[in-house]
Amino acid sequence: MLRLQKILRGFLFVPVFFWGMHILPGQSLEERSKHAFEGVGDVVDMLLAPYDRPGVPGAAVAIMNQGQVVFQNTYGMANMEYKVPVTPSTVFHVASVSKQFTVFSVLLLAESGRISLDDDIRDYISEVPDFGHTITLRHLIHHTSGLRDQWDLLIMAGWRLDDVITQEHILKMIRWQKELNFLPGERYMYCNTGYTLLSEVVKRVTGMSLHDFTRNRIFAPLGMNNTFFCDDHERVISNRAYSYYRSKGHYKKGVLNYANTGATGLFTTLEDLTRWVKNFDDPVVGNEKIFENMMRRGVLSDGDTIDYAMGQMIGTYHDMQLINHTGSDAGFKAYLGRIPEKDFALILLSNNAGFPESLIARKIIEVIFPRLPEPSLACFSDKRPVSGLSESLTLDNKKYCGTYWNDKNLYLVKIRLNNDTLRFVWPGKFERPMIPEGRDTFRMPGFYPHLRAVFDNYPHPGKTLSLEREGSDALCFISHLQVEYTRQSLHKYTGIYFSPELATWYLFEVKDEKLVVSHRRHRDFYIKPYGLDLFQGDGRIFRKIRFVRTVDGQIRGCSISSRRAREIWFDKISR
Repeated sequence: MLRLQKILRGFLFVPVFFWGMHILPGQSLEERSKHAFEGVGDVVDMLLAPYDRPGVPGAAVAIMNQGQVVFQNTYGMANMEYKVPVTPSTVFHVASVSKQFTVFSVLLLAESGRISLDDDIRDYISEVPDFGHTITLRHLIHHTSGLRDQWDLLIMAGWRLDDVITQEHILKMIRWQKELNFLPGERYMYCNTGYTLLSEVVKRVTGMSLHDFTRNRIFAPLGMNNTFFCDDHERVISNRAYSYYRSKGHYKKGVLNYANTGATGLFTTLEDLTRWVKNFDDPVVGNEKIFENMMRRGVLSDGDTIDYAMGQMIGTYHDMQLINHTGSDAGFKAYLGRIPEKDFALILLSNNAGFPESLIARKIIEVIFPRLPEPSLACFSDKRPVSGLSESLTLDNKKYCGTYWNDKNLYLVKIRLNNDTLRFVWPGKFERPMIPEGRDTFRMPGFYPHLRAVFDNYPHPGKTLSLEREGSDALCFISHLQVEYTRQSLHKYTGIYFSPELATWYLFEVKDEKLVVSHRRHRDFYIKPYGLDLFQGDGRIFRKIRFVRTVDGQIRGCSISSRRAREIWFDKISR
């Protein structure tokens, strides 16, 4: 799911929380980590203290070392209405952490010869449209299929994510799709649709739902007696946690009515997940080949390797392999991470939408396997002399100002001038000063020092902005000429627009000198122009609206794109 904020979060400097946990002089990482588990409980309790108060939805944490649980604790409320506390046996919904269990099921079938990962999905589910290119099960597993994401499609079609959403609803949505986001294997884009289809493959090959197959083949043999895929939103679940989110100073229910499996849908407990983790090192179900496959990262058509393996992200920490996945649905949050080299695992579960699972996981891991001290934020002071920048170098800051667009991820940023200082602006999110390092090159306080903003092709049209970070691909933006829209010019876009793929329509009209979009099931919202016939809205969908004209200049329709569902076509059916 990555938005610009998540990508830039990787660039953001997070101050070290526990100064006393740094490596002592002459002490190796290995020596430090041997003693880390002795006091880790106090540290975790400190981190989780905000979620261990009366009237606050809580969390559950387990830390494992050498196959044993070395720390386990629970915090806060599982049910706020009846003041039921979280316990190790509380049943949580774990959202996308479900995906590794779906993959494991598929690999069990592949191991037995009943399927191949290179089979065409249409061999099993003929309702999937023929897009003219083969989509394999492997494409689905690695998020390289090009299929549009089910949640973005449903929202765009007028659904709310607290509606009852069944497997059948999603399959019918897929059946009506006309285009892909990209050709299969061409690139990586996280796609829940693929895992819903994998769940359906298990059902059609075995005659058992994913709920029944995993219960018989995985959960029962492992003693995971409180773990199951829920394909019935009306099912009574004993000892379950309910989820909550904070709004206007109060907690409200996070309503979960999913009745679909594969991409999500797993309910489990802290105790059961520790049994799953142990199975990686001491297998009761599966074998060495299956576990090796789960670690195999996806490969694109051009030979590039992606970080996503099979239901797991493969990253590094201190040159050690860090394998993890997060989950987030309707106020539930989950994290499952492992460092195989150290035989270490961390499990975090929460029913609090504000629970920062990735940040807390990172802090816990840093305590146990500490990194070297980071530089102080003081070195990023705007008044600090710029190393290597000649005093005679003067920059015409105005030429950098403008609106910049990243079409790959649908990000819009602005560069503006404030008191002779350039400012990097992500509208509605944050703003940072930009300090010159050299001609057309800037650093940005508050980010890692090796993040640079580099401009090119000035002062001519087509100028670009690249955010560069060592070891990562640059984020590239192209400038857009600002277009002034009058009320009269905005009226050319008004009317009703209909999508046959989604069986839904939107009304575009002008209010308060702005273009407003209405749908019968969503709140009205403004869309803002950022180029000729190009608009952007707030929120998850309507990230890009591109109006298309006839040869005589009349608007005939528009394509609407979200992060994970691109170029959905809408015909203009009224003026």
